Amino acid sequence: MTLTRVRGMVPRMDEREALRAERDSLRRQLDEFRDYLPDALLEAELATRRVTYMNRMASLLLGYSQADVATGLDSFDLLDAAGQELVADILARHLQPVFDSGTAYQRTGRQDLFEVDILRKDGVFLPVETQGSYVLDADGRPHRIRFVFRDISERRANEAALRRSEAQLRQFAASAPVILFAIDAAGTLTMLEGRGLGVAGLDKTRLIGKSIAHFREVQPALVQFAETALEGGPTTSRVEIRERVFDVAAERSLDQEGRVTGLVGVATDVTGLARAEQALVQAQKMESLGLLAGGIAHDFNNVLTTVLGVAGMLKRAPDLGEASREQLTVIEMAARRGADITGRLLTFARGGLSEVVRFDLQDVISDAVRLAQPSLPANVTVDVRVPLVPVTLTGDSSQFTQAVLNMLINARDALPAGGRIGIALSVANGTATLVIEDDGTGMDEETQLRLFEPFFTTKPPGTGTGLGMSITYSVVQVHNGTISVRSAPGKGTKLAIRIPVEARPAPGTPGGARPTILVVDDDALVRRATAAVLDHLGFDAIEAPDGGQAIALVERDGARFVAVILDIVMPGLSGHETFDRLRAIPGCPPVFLCSGYAAESQVPPDAREATAGILRKPFTPDGMAELLERAGITGARG
Repeated sequence: MTLTRVRGMVPRMDEREALRAERDSLRRQLDEFRDYLPDALLEAELATRRVTYMNRMASLLLGYSQADVATGLDSFDLLDAAGQELVADILARHLQPVFDSGTAYQRTGRQDLFEVDILRKDGVFLPVETQGSYVLDADGRPHRIRFVFRDISERRANEAALRRSEAQLRQFAASAPVILFAIDAAGTLTMLEGRGLGVAGLDKTRLIGKSIAHFREVQPALVQFAETALEGGPTTSRVEIRERVFDVAAERSLDQEGRVTGLVGVATDVTGLARAEQALVQAQKMESLGLLAGGIAHDFNNVLTTVLGVAGMLKRAPDLGEASREQLTVIEMAARRGADITGRLLTFARGGLSEVVRFDLQDVISDAVRLAQPSLPANVTVDVRVPLVPVTLTGDSSQFTQAVLNMLINARDALPAGGRIGIALSVANGTATLVIEDDGTGMDEETQLRLFEPFFTTKPPGTGTGLGMSITYSVVQVHNGTISVRSAPGKGTKLAIRIPVEARPAPGTPGGARPTILVVDDDALVRRATAAVLDHLGFDAIEAPDGGQAIALVERDGARFVAVILDIVMPGLSGHETFDRLRAIPGCPPVFLCSGYAAESQVPPDAREATAGILRKPFTPDGMAELLERAGITGARG
């Protein structure tokens, strides 16, 4: 009996051993599986919070060895403050009801993901994404907690970079002079960004979420553009938003099936560009008008030159009756009035033709003050201080008067409550300095920097063109001068023009009787009238109808002539070409350029320097005599 029992127990023990071996094998497989999981695994006792297990990935991420685990690690000490608070809250919500009721824990099947920072052995916190589960004892109660986590450092860095990029984009959108917008397929505004919103006076908080159809009455062009673009029409347009001009460019956004899901785009403030384009169109119109006006003026001035020349010559006749002399004076006055009309036409069409004369800056100041006086309020006073001697220079006195007048008007506008305008003229070391200052509102630094820009104005719409000071700047530049401004808000403004005073040699009178002048003009009436005027001034005149004949005469007998009066605008060989060819001839006499069409600004710089003077049609005998005498050329008297 005893042997039978022993033999019967052997298979049962073998079975247990086999089961134990199988269990151990499964445990080893499970341990290997956990150790080589791609995610980190950590277990801790709930009662003591002691870490009981870390898999290989957890050790690699955190730097702790199995010896550190065996020594004892407090799981809570591995969490930052936020993580400790999060875990404590979860444990309290999940486990306290179980401990209070004594019942088994019921798994919900739901595992939430959390982001916490875990302390590495080197003292650096590692950001991880984790989810937890409970290990239950034989009674179904949790006694350990298991965390599965993965390193999200790279994701955190990418998210931070994305946030920085988004912040930079928002900053760019907020500072750029544009409007970034997005519209969904239903026509609802979903995004509005950019500094252009402020420029256009738009508040994005009141517009986001509204349909574009809401703005149909106030912005019909913009609404039509958006609706057309959504339907497949043009995606660029120029629209006006509250007196600002915007170029709008959009792109339709599509889903994977190619359906339009909305519209994204940018509206760029091009108000300044639009104004410049308008100014360019206007300038092109004025250029065309100028060409037409110049041609008419040239022909008309030829007629007036003949009228004035003959009238002046007849008035010098000794046997002329008083009544006839009076009638000739009326003719001269009418001809001069015609010349003035022509000049105003050219000023309107081309900015004026320079009439280069010697003038006194004191006269310019007096004329400008006289012109400005009617527009000055009673509470604005003007103080003028000028030298006792004339301050003369060569240039266009009308343009300079306009420049000074512009400065006075600006000073007046800076004195809404009244005040003082001071004008001071002085000369030192061959340079004249004209200062116009006021004690008005003054200007900030930005306004000073833009003061001389065309179309820049601080005046309300309709009260200023923004051209006054730019014209002043141009006039000063043309006269080889400089202009500066010094101002501050509330401290008035001081404008200073510095311009060289040109010395002119005193006219001399060469000896000899009946000197000869060569008259070159394609208009026979002008040649005859000019010759008649020269005859009365004591000169003989030789006429040449074109540049070729003039060149031939000077090449053959240049010493015969004391001067050449050359019309600039001629068919065939032009006056400019003739002038250059004459200058190349040895011993060429002084050449005076003559025309009502070409002012000094149209004469090339080298010709301006080389010419003996510019005679502008229509001219009078006295005007011609003055020009010749200024060059030291006088005719025979008596």
